[in-house]
Amino acid sequence: STYNPDIKLFDIITKNKILWVKLPTLGKTEAANAFGKILVSDLRTAVSWVLKLPEAQKPNPLFIASMDEAGSYVNDSWGRLFEQARSARIVMMPAVQTNANYSKVSDELLSIVEGNTWNKIYFKDKPYFKAEAGAQKAPEVFKEE
Repeated sequence: STYNPDIKLFDIITKNKILWVKLPTLGKTEAANAFGKILVSDLRTAVSWVLKLPEAQKPNPLFIASMDEAGSYVNDSWGRLFEQARSARIVMMPAVQTNANYSKVSDELLSIVEGNTWNKIYFKDKPYFKAEAGAQKAPEVFKEE
């Protein structure tokens, strides 16, 4: 609630701090989506800086980047972010309504996000998503022989 915020994502990540940004996606949809894209762009930059740190200076415990309603501001640059964040000890935790939020950008993005996230949580079983689809993507250790 400030008009002059000074946010340094790199410091937040490396000093194990918390940043909470509430985007007004319902009331000001276009502005919220644009700001979400800017924030993720800045996160990409911070991740690149963390990657340059010696292993002992990377976040410990892991830093969590939780992004609710990510389908509103996802774009094609997310793929590389998911790949690099793992090496930077940053957990990417986007929340979307359906996989279509990623595949609307590209099927490749959906594949990259799924391939670079070990845990997936599904809350709904609707006609567009079947339990079998989630089970097929489960790690081998959970599959029956």
